[in-house]
Amino acid sequence: MELSAKGAMITQMLPRDYNTLATSQPQKFRHIILKTLNPIDIILTKINRSKPKDLEDMKILVKKYNIKKENLMSRYQLYEESFKSNVDILRKNFKLVLEVIYNP
Repeated sequence: MELSAKGAMITQMLPRDYNTLATSQPQKFRHIILKTLNPIDIILTKINRSKPKDLEDMKILVKKYNIKKENLMSRYQLYEESFKSNVDILRKNFKLVLEVIYNP
């Protein structure tokens, strides 16, 4: 989720299984369960924007979690299937992300 300069929240659809891959956080609430998205899903949520800060975040996640290019590409296919905006731009940005992260 992203907050625009005008205060609008921008969201996107994740693959159906995102919740099963998310990690529960050790917080104690009566009726709330906090989870963190899988690192690959975090990367995928940043692809549509692909600003310099997003690219740097993606590089950090790939390095920290040793994310293989093949795993990212495979998960991307599911993400693209549920994408509700301009898929051509998403594909172009994903190609850029792969180049920046895996072929610096």
